[in-house]
Amino acid sequence: IGSSLNLTVAPLLSTWYTLTTSNDSGCVKTDSVKIGVDSLSQLSYSIYGLDDLKIGDTLSFNNENVEDFHNYQWMVNGTLTSAQGDSAYWVPVFEETHTLTLEGRNSLSCPIALDSIFNVRDILPRDYERLIYPNPTQGLFSYNFYSESEQTITISIVNESGRLIERLEIEASEGMNTANFDISSSAAGKYYLLIDSESETLKALRPWVIKI
Repeated sequence: IGSSLNLTVAPLLSTWYTLTTSNDSGCVKTDSVKIGVDSLSQLSYSIYGLDDLKIGDTLSFNNENVEDFHNYQWMVNGTLTSAQGDSAYWVPVFEETHTLTLEGRNSLSCPIALDSIFNVRDILPRDYERLIYPNPTQGLFSYNFYSESEQTITISIVNESGRLIERLEIEASEGMNTANFDISSSAAGKYYLLIDSESETLKALRPWVIKI
């Protein structure tokens, strides 16, 4: 394939290659060397939850090209978020510009990375009606909501099949209120908060939380 003191080749398969060298005196030496080749295809992922992203919201990432025998990890601003290769969740806690990185490594530990940049805004008064934190949760979470007046509010938690998990009655004050819940004993999945208020102003809201 060539004659040079320093030779570079690009093998296409993992196999044994024969290397033959000779000098000006005609001496010939033959060696065999195995070169391992393991490609890593181009990374591709999708991000859900970027619309009007604010502190406390949930972003979900999905790796769209998972290859066998390859390792992947998700990082935000250079900090490891998840070593789960196919998907991950992340909740921002600061208002700033963030960088999401998906890094992949093949069986030879050769890396490849793909970055995305997105912005997170601060929480505004209008957001208090629908802020759940943390989300996703391992069981404990809080729901912040705004009430136009003092009134009794009933919050019911149901699963995706509509089965009642928990119900809480709150004497809400005018302004921002907080309700605390514990669904630690419930299975992983998506749960909805159904809100019934005396003034009917909150009844249309249907926030949700992910239990992991």
